[in-house]
Amino acid sequence: MAWVFAAVVVIFLAIRFVWARVLLGVSAVLFGCVLVWVFAQDAARHRADEASKGKIQPSEVTFEDARLGTDYGSSRLTARLTNHSARYLLTGGELVITAQDCSPDPPSCQIIGQDTVDFSSSIPPGQTRALDQYVYFSGMPTPRGQFHWYYVIKYFKGQ
Repeated sequence: MAWVFAAVVVIFLAIRFVWARVLLGVSAVLFGCVLVWVFAQDAARHRADEASKGKIQPSEVTFEDARLGTDYGSSRLTARLTNHSARYLLTGGELVITAQDCSPDPPSCQIIGQDTVDFSSSIPPGQTRALDQYVYFSGMPTPRGQFHWYYVIKYFKGQ
């Protein structure tokens, strides 16, 4: 309700005094400039993020000792990542983790959970770091058969 009062006061001042109209116009121009600058920064950040996705190919990263465990009711992915890129720092990536409930008779698996994991890292070329990331399988039921999981690498980011 206070903003309505403030708007009425501003309109009254703008109608009554020339200096208030000038001040309101200058404020509007400054506000517009700030908005343009914020949107330009956001667009530049988005372009840089998109450009970083193709610099390191999945074949240039070794994903070893991947384990999916439980930690206080949540799932936790741990692995070793080695950056084999000769030029780029590995800064992150995206994985899709899928959980399955598999029964032996008849042999079949049903997907019971899936999560997209976006992770950040800083792995220089030729070096290895640990990945430790929580995975959230929303609404995942308890498996009736054997629990299996797998991951698909969507992309890695390089800088």
